[in-house]
Amino acid sequence: QQQQQQQQQQQRTTYSSNNCVFLLLVPPFVPAVISEGVDCMLFRELGMARVSRMLGACMAAVKYLSFCQSIPDTTDDIDTVKNGGWFNDDTKCCCVVDSGYSFTHVVPTHRGEALVKAIRRLDIGGKVLTNLLKEAVTYRQWNMMDEYHIVNDAKEQLCFVIEQFDKEMKKARATRKGLRWFDREYLLPDFVNTFRGSVRLPEPLQRKKEMEDMERMEKETERLNDEKERKELLDEARDLSNMQVEEGCGTDDSGPNTPKNHKFKKGKKNGKHKHDKQVNEEGSMDDSGNESEEESDQQRLRRLKAMREAERKRREQESLERQALAMSVERFAIPE
Repeated sequence: QQQQQQQQQQQRTTYSSNNCVFLLLVPPFVPAVISEGVDCMLFRELGMARVSRMLGACMAAVKYLSFCQSIPDTTDDIDTVKNGGWFNDDTKCCCVVDSGYSFTHVVPTHRGEALVKAIRRLDIGGKVLTNLLKEAVTYRQWNMMDEYHIVNDAKEQLCFVIEQFDKEMKKARATRKGLRWFDREYLLPDFVNTFRGSVRLPEPLQRKKEMEDMERMEKETERLNDEKERKELLDEARDLSNMQVEEGCGTDDSGPNTPKNHKFKKGKKNGKHKHDKQVNEEGSMDDSGNESEEESDQQRLRRLKAMREAERKRREQESLERQALAMSVERFAIPE
């Protein structure tokens, strides 16, 4: 009854802004006028009881430190955490880099608290990168100086961050254009049917992907055919064994039913000798039949193996012809 009463009381309690706590994450160096306006809105208009204002970088540092404390002390786990980017050096210090649209804040923290005198603001953000990409595209291909939103959309869909920049740039210079794993083509919108650009693979990567898909499908079909043939062979072998068992049971049941057993003892002995001879003859016939059936199974297996070998050679020949055709098409498709 007490539990039911508590549940009823919990259901009756209504949540409102008067008994709620509001956590507000703010960037560093917010002007006092903006802070006062936000406080006025939270307390007067929304009627919040309590408001806590914290730096977003401090919350990120608290999460990082709480995750590092939950790491076990075994060396293997520490190595995996190092590779994943999480490492606990027991200093309780973090340096959080918060990059936004028009600025970047570098916030050093200790035990989740920001060192205010060491916070630095850089006037570099996503807007600067978009402007650089806009200038590069305008210099190389199209005049995109007035198309900020299109270039920003292309940046958000195509640009990525990589750890080993110099190494990847060397690989990119050594690989032909259109065959690198990160090459993409951005289609501009026509503002009639589409109002946003789309991304597609270049033709060499499309052909490579189609070839990989075809090879994967061929391997899958070969695997399915092998499983089907194996099941058929197992079913045939099971049927043959069942037939042999039935034939053996039939010969055992027909053995003692001789007509002379109930008349004379001498006839009984003669019938027994005749029955033994008959059983021996039938056993020899069954052995010869089993050998012939085994030979037929071996011949069937050899025939299947020969068919598979011929099919494999035919597919290899087709793949070689397809590769030669693709190479010839690429040779004539290279621009001057």
